[in-house]
This record gives sequence, C-alpha cells and structure tokens, in this order.
Amino acid sequence: MSKADKKRVKQDVNRSHSHPLVRESRWLRVYRGKPSLEILSSKFLEDGLELKAKDFEKTWADLSPQEKLDLCAAYRAKPRISEDDEKILEVIMRNGDDVTWRNIVSVLARLTDRAKVSLFIRERIAKQSPPVSNFYQAIETLRDLQAVPQLRLRYEQYKKLGVSPTSTDRTLCIDYLSCCSALRKLTGSQQYERSMEPFLQANDKFVRYSAKRLLGSSSQES
Repeated sequence: MSKADKKRVKQDVNRSHSHPLVRESRWLRVYRGKPSLEILSSKFLEDGLELKAKDFEKTWADLSPQEKLDLCAAYRAKPRISEDDEKILEVIMRNGDDVTWRNIVSVLARLTDRAKVSLFIRERIAKQSPPVSNFYQAIETLRDLQAVPQLRLRYEQYKKLGVSPTSTDRTLCIDYLSCCSALRKLTGSQQYERSMEPFLQANDKFVRYSAKRLLGSSSQES
C-alpha cells in the first residue's frame, strides 16, 4: 500500500468515528457521511482482523454477494498481505466473478506472484465488460510491459468510439483515462498525457476529477 493510500485510509478511519453507524459485517463497518455518502471502515485496519486460509474456499462459496463485496472492500485497506491472505486472494481469483474481481484487483496487484496476477488481469481486460479502469490501474501498479500492446489496442478502440470530454458515457471516459495513464507510465510517452489533458474540462465532474487525479499522479512520478 502506497504512502498516499495509507494516509487516505487513516483519514477515512478517523473521519468515520464521528458519523453514525449504518451497518456492520464481519469485515467492515459502514458509517453515514454526507447525504448519499457512505464511509467504509475496514476491520483489517481498524481492529487488526486477520483471516486464516484453511477452509476459506467453502467460506467464500457460502458468502452472499454483499458479503463478498464487503470482504473485497475491507481488503483494500489491509496494511499487510500475509501468507494466509495470499492463499485467500488466490481463491477469489479462481472463484470470483466480474463484480468481485473488479473490486479486489487492486489488492491482487500486491500478491507475490506478480506474473500470475498480471496474466490474470490481462485476461480480465480482454473478457470483462466495463468498467475496467481498476484493471488498467492494477496493470500500471504492476508495471506490466507485456500489457502494452493490449492497452494500445484499447486506446485506439476508444479513439474510434469518439471518447471525448463531451461524451456522456462516464464509465467509458474513466476507462479511457485509466488506459492512457497506464500507457503513459509503461511507455513514457507524453502522447497519452496529452490525450488526458482535455478531460480536465470535461462536462462530467466525475470525469474531470478522474483526469485531475490521474494527471496528478503521473506528474508526481515523472
């Protein structure tokens, strides 16, 4: 977990304590923030929760869809990935679905077997329907150069679809920006940064925020 992520998670935990509790599961607590905003507090981080890999495959099969998503969300804030976690996450890789993989992929990028994870993510990019921005970001984290031809092809496909700052498809715009960000890091080409910059003036405020965040992270690493 990066220093920026640790700082953000710590801020979220501190902030959650001043808000009313909405619900609690085995893995996390959900607090009510501003209207229509929920704050998630991971028990891995806040309570020091640790899971054992023994019999987890059966446990995973018995979980409801919401419990699976709660577990994925809680894992994203876990400070350290243990040997048991590695085995647990491999179970999720084998037995997950599009929704759980989309929500756990940033954690998979922290596993020891980076080649195996990279191959898995490239396969998901090829097969999975949007949104796929989390997968592009995981490829960026892993610095997987083998993914460059696949991402370049996706980049050209987005261009042919006419993705632009005026597009109304928020998901497609954010996927495009994340693809550009990954290509920018992996290739070092300023072409992809230039492709992202117009989205700072996008019609959609969430697209503008994504462009600002991704361009900010790119400039910090240059």
